[in-house]
Amino acid sequence: MSCPTGFLIHFIVFFTFPALYGLIIACLSLEPNTEPMQHYTLQTRFVTRESMGNRLLNILQQTYNIIAYAHGCHLYLINQDSEDSDYILVTELWDSQESHAISQSLDRCKELMSQASPLLAAEPETRVLRAVAGKGLI
Repeated sequence: MSCPTGFLIHFIVFFTFPALYGLIIACLSLEPNTEPMQHYTLQTRFVTRESMGNRLLNILQQTYNIIAYAHGCHLYLINQDSEDSDYILVTELWDSQESHAISQSLDRCKELMSQASPLLAAEPETRVLRAVAGKGLI
């Protein structure tokens, strides 16, 4: 049995379960992926006024419930510093800058961000990153 050019049969597994029989053949590439990953990756740092971190976290979790399921969103990760609850990082991975922009234009997202603004000690600091490698990158 063969795989497409540049691939190798890595393993073959035959499984039997009461009502399920099957064969799994996995092919792994022998050639490195030379295609550049074209994702839009952001990391935003939020610093809140004293003792407002948990309130911002609540708003960001509501935002997550909208954005994480938007078309083009592959990752929306909210991190709160374990020693300083007023320091929060949000990491996002999108298909494109356009997909991200569409999610930011949703009325409910705009409303939540306006609720978050008074809690901040400074403007959020956003960096656009280049996704190079990592588990979960598509």
